[in-house]
Amino acid sequence: MREVEIDEEKHEVVVFNNDLKGNKFIISSGSDDVVLYLNYLLESFRLSNESDEEYATDEALDEKNFYDNSYTESPTKSVLCASIIAAALIIFSIIMYTNQTTNIIGFLLALVCTTVFFLSMIIGGFWIIVIPLPFISIWKAGSVKSMQSMIRMIGLAVLAMISFLGVFFSIFM
Repeated sequence: MREVEIDEEKHEVVVFNNDLKGNKFIISSGSDDVVLYLNYLLESFRLSNESDEEYATDEALDEKNFYDNSYTESPTKSVLCASIIAAALIIFSIIMYTNQTTNIIGFLLALVCTTVFFLSMIIGGFWIIVIPLPFISIWKAGSVKSMQSMIRMIGLAVLAMISFLGVFFSIFM
């Protein structure tokens, strides 16, 4: 059991875990010694001030107002990052094709790899920022869709890396 002291104002308590949904429990101002119970339901959690099992039925799930608490950031970072890198890869591919460093098949394969890279970056919500400095580079990367499964994130990250390297492989083959 954990005790938390709060002030006399109105508070909202929300519970969630990864993809599970939870409800919002409102503690009105002036409430004294509120005890909250966390009840696990089929695909959700329920906060209440009662510990009985009446909330575990399907009818109670339909009656209560549950919120999807999954946290997602704005996709702007991911779209911007994927667009800039994909545009740079396309420009690089065009330059290599016009300089006759690669043939038409290598150029088309590079465009396919660039498209796969762009889509895997967008679907995974990945972003990366690199600041090149003399002798070192500072970089930071992440995903704006942090609530997706780890297996999906790893799969999409590997696909993005392979397709990124595939652009250079197809140009210089």
